[in-house]
Amino acid sequence: MESRPGAARSSVERGSETGGQGPGRTPLSAAAPSGSAQQPDSGKRGPDDTSLSGAPRSGLAWPIVEAARPLLPPAIPFDLLPGLIGACFLSSASNPIFADLESLIVPGLLAAGIDATAEPLAAGTTAPSGPPASQPSLYSASMGSLPGLSAPAPPPDPRVLPAASGPVAPGLQPSSAIPGTPAPPRGLREDAPCRPAPLFRFHGEPFSEEMDESEALDEADPPPDRRTANDLERALAESGLLLGAAVTVAAQEDVVAWSDRAGAVHQTPARDLRERFGRALCMQRRAPRPTLRSALRAAVANGTLFALAYPDRRVTDRAHDVERRSEAAAFLAAAAGRLHDAVSLRWRRAAEAMAAGDADEAFDHLYDALLLGLGLPTAVRAALELPLDAPVTAPQRRELIYLARAGARPLRVMAAARLAQAAGHGDARRALEQLARSGEPLARAAAARALAAGCPQS
Repeated sequence: MESRPGAARSSVERGSETGGQGPGRTPLSAAAPSGSAQQPDSGKRGPDDTSLSGAPRSGLAWPIVEAARPLLPPAIPFDLLPGLIGACFLSSASNPIFADLESLIVPGLLAAGIDATAEPLAAGTTAPSGPPASQPSLYSASMGSLPGLSAPAPPPDPRVLPAASGPVAPGLQPSSAIPGTPAPPRGLREDAPCRPAPLFRFHGEPFSEEMDESEALDEADPPPDRRTANDLERALAESGLLLGAAVTVAAQEDVVAWSDRAGAVHQTPARDLRERFGRALCMQRRAPRPTLRSALRAAVANGTLFALAYPDRRVTDRAHDVERRSEAAAFLAAAAGRLHDAVSLRWRRAAEAMAAGDADEAFDHLYDALLLGLGLPTAVRAALELPLDAPVTAPQRRELIYLARAGARPLRVMAAARLAQAAGHGDARRALEQLARSGEPLARAAAARALAAGCPQS
């Protein structure tokens, strides 16, 4: 679909209230893989991540969905949670990476009213402050022995039991709020309430964003795409769900219970858990509670920005993404509901396009909805709404450079992608190089892609 600068978009705006047929060719469709072989994230492949709605459980999403269920506010339906954390926007052929936690999942949980941080499990990690006293403890008291996962209050000794209790065996308390959680194995106590926590191991562990910053400072002129390359190399290797912990009397050793993606429960010494998994996602309720509409707007906008920054990793028209397109269509249709505002109409059209197998058209509608929702001035919108291969005028270039340097997060990602055609100009290139070294994964991915694909413009 080709667009005429300015004219095609104005016709879309006129058609939004009358049932017109959506946008012209946006930056998302111009950046789409368009039938070519999908570029790999890295040479490392992790667990299969082909289904969010049924067995086998897989990838980043399954432990997060299960652990977050009891934390959701009443206004957020559980069925929408996989969509809120962006799982339906990631292609099933693309292995999840650590940056997905930062750019899709954590913002999605935040929009749903849940604070989340990915805490490392490496030995020697300083334990963070726990949840507020008014909130339930995230872990059982005996979890204090796991660096990075300590409870906020000094734990009682789990080995001290009444004399009538008999011999002490390792114990755990699975969360009763999660349907299908396996029963405790024989010989386990059930006296240590705890909240489950997702566990992950990524290639390259241990690592941290602080480490990336210090390494960059050691280089006189680090490549602007270095951090994006690191992001893609940190692919998911394994995932699990922490259930609880206890202490054996004889060995004086912490034993941790966790579930794998097949649903089997394992008991592992704490030191072995640290070797097997690099980090845990710690979650708790946040205040104030969000409305469903605000959560949906944030999640759909985040998924759209993800597709713009990672066009080779988002859901596609190909056969392997049939189930993922179906999940995206269901989420977008539920998000649109029966509302008839301009944004909801575009979400509904995106759902219809996903259901028909046209992911490119769906993302065109989502990008147009994002632009409408931002309420941008005419000049700024004119610079952002055209395809990536359309020429950039001098006034538009100045607007885009300003947005890339000082705009809000969505505008930085959108401006970086649009500056690909102006990357030959020194000021635009410097703005992109600065953005490619930023701490926001989507912004630096979009900037690095623009620098790599940009053509000098006379």
